[in-house]
Amino acid sequence: MRVWIYILGFLLTFSAVHGQDEETIHVITKRISKTFPYAKGFEVNLEGNNAEVFVETWEEQKIGIEIELISKHPDEAIAMQDLERMKYLAERVKRKIYLRNYPSSDETTPVQAVLAAKYVIKVPESCPVYLKNQFGETNVKDLANQLRIFSEFSPINLENVSGTVDMRSKFGDITGRKLNGNFEIFARRSNVNLHEIVGNYNVTAQYSLVNLYAGQGLIDLNIDATKTDVNLFNIDPQTHQHNLLVNNGNLFVPEEFQLSFLENTPQIRKVVFKPENEYYANITISVTFGDLKVEKKR
Repeated sequence: MRVWIYILGFLLTFSAVHGQDEETIHVITKRISKTFPYAKGFEVNLEGNNAEVFVETWEEQKIGIEIELISKHPDEAIAMQDLERMKYLAERVKRKIYLRNYPSSDETTPVQAVLAAKYVIKVPESCPVYLKNQFGETNVKDLANQLRIFSEFSPINLENVSGTVDMRSKFGDITGRKLNGNFEIFARRSNVNLHEIVGNYNVTAQYSLVNLYAGQGLIDLNIDATKTDVNLFNIDPQTHQHNLLVNNGNLFVPEEFQLSFLENTPQIRKVVFKPENEYYANITISVTFGDLKVEKKR
């Protein structure tokens, strides 16, 4: 394990009159570097607090961890002092790698500095990862096994992720591209924007906006949305059966779909569409107090 500290000062201007008052913010950073051997069945388990998290894969059969603990304050002595009150955990217990950052609770004086953390985690692509993050940001790239994310006030960004994925976010937008697998997504006051989605998706959204762009190979899609607008793009009408329900909202569907209305009132619009193909996948969407728009593949 390697640990070192460096000090960086920079100027921020806080002034109501043309930037006349300038204040130096001292940024004190402690860096920790650790490596753990990897074997099948190992899992990374991280609990972040005000943490920026980056997870990516590499060819090494080991788990590489880089942690930065950060303290910011105009008074350098306070920044240094409060940095020592930021604790961390980076250890292996049996087959789980535990990572955590948290402020010390045994101090009599409150923390004055702004404390944060940054994780760069490199794993083999088949390594399962469990992330819990508050007031930060989570970024995952190229993972191909199992991923679980529980997030509050923290945006989630995914790129080229496959496998079994479970994401639950409150007050943190979910963005992804090139996704393939079995996805369970719960979003509350969190917008969902996913591109090139393939596989099976169950999405529950509340007080959000959902934009999904289908890729070739989208199998089943189930969306249950409340007080949320849903937009579904790049759909081939010959590959999916549609079961659509809009309660107190507007429904926009291409005329080529030739939908059959099971119910069509000012409050409820319920439609079904079956393609001519013998075998097809399913899209089931229920929207309450929101609009639903479906656009066909171009």
